Order: sequence, then C-alpha cells, then structure tokens
Amino acid sequence: GIQKVPLAHLIEEETGFRVKIANDANCACVGEWKFGNGKAYSDLILVTLGTGVGGGIILGNRLFEGNYGAGGEIGHMLLNKGGRQCSCGRKGCLEAYASATALVQITLEEMKKDKFTKLWNVLDEAKMITPQVIFEMAKTDKLAKKIVDDYIVNLGEGLVDLCNIFRPQAIII
Repeated sequence: GIQKVPLAHLIEEETGFRVKIANDANCACVGEWKFGNGKAYSDLILVTLGTGVGGGIILGNRLFEGNYGAGGEIGHMLLNKGGRQCSCGRKGCLEAYASATALVQITLEEMKKDKFTKLWNVLDEAKMITPQVIFEMAKTDKLAKKIVDDYIVNLGEGLVDLCNIFRPQAIII
C-alpha cells in the first residue's frame, strides 16, 4: 500500500550517499560484473532462477536497462506458444518452465499422475517439495529425473536464445 514515496531521496538525505532504485537482477548483474565472476567481461548476462526468471545484461561495459529501465526481463521470452500460464498473463514464457516456482509446480502436477514416485515419501516427511529436493531425488527417482531433465532442456533453450540474440562472453547463473 505504499505509493509515491521518494525512497531514494529519503535514503540519500539520511546517508549522504547517492542512491538509485533498481531491479534486483540488474543489481546482482552489476555486482558480478564489478566484483565477481563477470569482472573479465564487457558483455555478459546474469540469470536469476527463483520465484521467476530474472536477468541482467551488460553490453559494451554498460548495464542494458531498456526503455524506462524495464528491459532485460528474460523470463518472459516465449518458450512454448500457448503453453503453461505465466505470472505475467501470457502463456509459454521461459519463467513458466524454468523458474524454481515452476519446477515445484510442475513436480506437484506430475506427482498426481504417478502415485508410485518416491517424491510422495519426501512430501509426507517434509510436507514440502523444494527445488533442492527435486534435484536430489532425480538421482534415484525416475519421475524426478524426467522433471529435472525437462527443466534443464527448457532452461537451456532460453540460454541459447540469449546467446543468439546478444552473443555474450559469459552467462552467469
């Protein structure tokens, strides 16, 4: 319910530092580019996999933010026209297949079709399916392995598209 609060200005006044409000994936990308695994590159993409699929893009040693700072929303590239519902309202976005949220949703949907998967034991014990559990179970459970394999293929498709569009020197996940 907070609206029209000049947050950057208030923090600047309080701290004396210049402040800019920015997208979290862009901030992570700049951090990797300036101080982390992206230091050696003038053209790189950082991909965040969590609730959604976020991205930050450095081109020619500059953060690409697009019009009004709204560029770089790589999770909303179309992966499968008419496919799974995405949080943005479209169907078939990369985010609907390659986010951590999607991985869990897809797993729960697939579990309903397979009453014999070992994933049910995990759900009964932990009361929760997480991406970490799904990847761990893929070592011993056929359904979990198929889900992880599909997830990796979908993520890979998105990464290949980014390579074809931007030709970065590196992609950091």
